[in-house]
Amino acid sequence: MSGARYHFEWFPYEVFHLFTYSLGYVPERIICVLPAGLNFDGRSAVIRAQQTHLTIALCNAMMDEANTTICVFNAGAIRIDDQLMGIITQYDVLRCLPFSANIISLRVNGSILTKVLNRGLMNVNTGMFISYAGVEYDSREEKWYLQQSRQPIDSEGLTLTIVSIPYFIQNTELKYLSQTLATHTTITRAFIKYLEKNYANTTHHELP
Repeated sequence: MSGARYHFEWFPYEVFHLFTYSLGYVPERIICVLPAGLNFDGRSAVIRAQQTHLTIALCNAMMDEANTTICVFNAGAIRIDDQLMGIITQYDVLRCLPFSANIISLRVNGSILTKVLNRGLMNVNTGMFISYAGVEYDSREEKWYLQQSRQPIDSEGLTLTIVSIPYFIQNTELKYLSQTLATHTTITRAFIKYLEKNYANTTHHELP
């Protein structure tokens, strides 16, 4: 939980602390306080099988940064294997997202995105299971729809702008069958910005 002193798999807290300072982070800085009852569940067994408040928040952060309405990425990018509640620090976010993956906006045909989403659902209980927002899956019809309009994603001629991260792009059909539009800040910084915007109760200095 937030507020405890953790050790990363790769190196001790003290080394991690110095390393993140060199990147412009302040691990002990409080970002926000989540409302009572709101749980950002990042446990691997959960996020590799379903969407949670954490995966949805991460998607929202990426969509805000890239100004898109659809996000999809692999749940394995979330490394915390824990639940976040109450006070959230930069250290908590860095535990969640230790890899500095840049956010990338893409243009992709709806039929290709459908294939990517279907494959992602099949990857349940693995790191390539999908976290997503802006689309919804009808299990009865076995069909994907745009969340806002309920238009089928695989509609003929439909082209969509989405946001994702490099690892997911490189390991799906998106690698060859999409057009990169722009590269944005990292998912880590985007998430901090999102939390400050939506949940902060104090003013903090912007990250460089």
